Amino acid sequence: MVNTCIVSGCKRESYPGCGISFHRIPANEKQRALWITSMNLDNNMSKFACVCSLHFNQDDYLTETKKKLKPEAVPSVFPKIFQGSKKTTVLSIQNMELESSIQPSTTSDITQAGTSCERGGSSSKYDVGISGELSSRKVKQEETSTQMQELKNTPRKAKLRRDVKVLKQKLKRREIKIGNLRSILNLLKKNAKF
Repeated sequence: MVNTCIVSGCKRESYPGCGISFHRIPANEKQRALWITSMNLDNNMSKFACVCSLHFNQDDYLTETKKKLKPEAVPSVFPKIFQGSKKTTVLSIQNMELESSIQPSTTSDITQAGTSCERGGSSSKYDVGISGELSSRKVKQEETSTQMQELKNTPRKAKLRRDVKVLKQKLKRREIKIGNLRSILNLLKKNAKF
């Protein structure tokens, strides 16, 4: 059975060799309520719902070698989520650093930077380093898209794609064989009427 993490924005699945353990939501009502509130989820989920090990700290486990949670452990590691138009994507820490790099400046900085913008008529101004900021944003976006492609191209998904391709080929060959056998059968029926 394939387990999928129910934390919003995390779509990790279990497969052999993935290195991630999955933990079911506790049946104990108090512990279950703690988990649900920490993850901002509804209470109407399956009893088989799981959370992956990436949402727990190292000190939440009983031992370092085996991925068994302490009875009082609650998921506490959640990435920042950006709601896109069609997909939910996880923002990397690098993008958050990029947003925080815009700082207030003084008038002497404005003459050095060459470009500035005023905010709503107030006297505070913000530097907009066009060439440096745009190139660093492009690099960050390319890194993020590469990371997303790496997540899409897991070994399990590649194997499943190959399996689908092979099954489609088998189906196509079988349909051709059935068509050939039907035409032979029709020829035999015509020849048998003599």
